[in-house]
Amino acid sequence: MKQPIFKFKECKKITSWATITVSRGTTKTTTGGVHTGSRHMCPQRFLLLIILLGFFFSTVTAFSENTEFIIQNSYLSESYKEAIMTELKNAIDDGIPENLLEPRIREGIAKGAEGERILQVLRNEIQLLKKARVILLSVHGGKKLLKDEASWARTANLLSIGISEEEIKTIVEACQKRWRDYRSATYLYASLIRWKLSREKSLKLIEAVLKSSLKGEDFTGIIETLIEGRRLHIPPEKMAERIIATLPDINSAEELSEKILYINQ
Repeated sequence: MKQPIFKFKECKKITSWATITVSRGTTKTTTGGVHTGSRHMCPQRFLLLIILLGFFFSTVTAFSENTEFIIQNSYLSESYKEAIMTELKNAIDDGIPENLLEPRIREGIAKGAEGERILQVLRNEIQLLKKARVILLSVHGGKKLLKDEASWARTANLLSIGISEEEIKTIVEACQKRWRDYRSATYLYASLIRWKLSREKSLKLIEAVLKSSLKGEDFTGIIETLIEGRRLHIPPEKMAERIIATLPDINSAEELSEKILYINQ
């Protein structure tokens, strides 16, 4: 019968941790290159050693890539490091993804911002993300967008630029059958607002776009059409009405532009 790999004998204290060599259930320890004898290592101690070593190296690797590493190795005072870490940990415990907060911290540190400013920005971002979560969960199907971190972050960004809760809900509801185009729709909406188009007309245009055959990546063609309309001295409100009326009959941004720009003004 083969001898077991490990001999279940009482574990003896290893006199030196300078070198440990494991071979068929025995350990040889050396100090300064001097052989100090062979002793049996019980399997429990051996397994514990392997686990501890594995945990040590995995922790070091994760820590070096962690947001905590960025904070702790920054120029910030210890008090601000602790305050930022506390805010971050509390937010993560509350279900806010670290991926949505880390860029703000990294950006602030990269720019050399004061600790108070970084802390203020972090707190503001957390509140926006919490409010965005409430909005998305209040709309039927909004959980799908909440699962997509980019869409969640985009919703928080809309709040930060002054888009109201009701406006966001209207866009979310309009995306019921086109969830993947949510972000494209929000970028278009923000552009329409900057274009000085009324919010009411902008929302109607967004709803019409999402009901059309126009692909999400072609939504930017709407803005290009508005720009061309201004060059032809066509008022934005009138252009918006033309776009809304024409969208059901087109399949591309190019087709839309051709149909509405050169009709009788």
